[in-house]
Amino acid sequence: MGSRTILAVACAAALLTAPGVARGATFIVGAPGDDGSGTGACATATDGCTLRTAVLRANSAEGADTIALPAGSFALSKAGSGEDGSATGDLDVVESLTIAGAGSAATTVDGGALDRILDVLDPGAELVLSGLTLGNGNLAGGVAGIRSLGPALRLSDVVLSGFTGASVVDVGSPGAVTVALTDSRVTGNLTSLKLVDVHPNRPATLAPTRRAGQGNTI
Repeated sequence: MGSRTILAVACAAALLTAPGVARGATFIVGAPGDDGSGTGACATATDGCTLRTAVLRANSAEGADTIALPAGSFALSKAGSGEDGSATGDLDVVESLTIAGAGSAATTVDGGALDRILDVLDPGAELVLSGLTLGNGNLAGGVAGIRSLGPALRLSDVVLSGFTGASVVDVGSPGAVTVALTDSRVTGNLTSLKLVDVHPNRPATLAPTRRAGQGNTI
């Protein structure tokens, strides 16, 4: 991937940072594996930073950080659900974070059918995703795609496909909740309850734009 393309992804990611949240660092993913050592500067693609390493680095940095993902497929392969430190299974997020890919047709994050993919643990953290396809998460009786305790989940040009569980997305902030899907699709999933679930008795703003749900089985 050329340096200009990486720069474009990083710049686009910075523009998508959640409004009203202090900006932090940008971490650039340059390797397709699932090494979770947390080493490497993640400042350029040549640093060989994996997605899991970038999440670990973002969790330890101050402010609302950004992870820039180039075109390609990034598979999670570290088995082990139920822990909250991003060491195995899903990617645990503990502060506001933006993950920006090169487009939903170009950048894929594959959960490896091991666990859900993203778990936002901080009730104050907002998650912004853009230009990505997320799929192949599997969590029997649970949230197979994205679970968030934060106040906002914003998806732009995102495809959620191939998930198996009780739901694909679950947002359960203790306060008001905003879920915004822009030019995004939830398709080809197998769920026992709902595709997108916002916990009841909480003020919620749902802003779906072209949110297609074809091919899902509930």
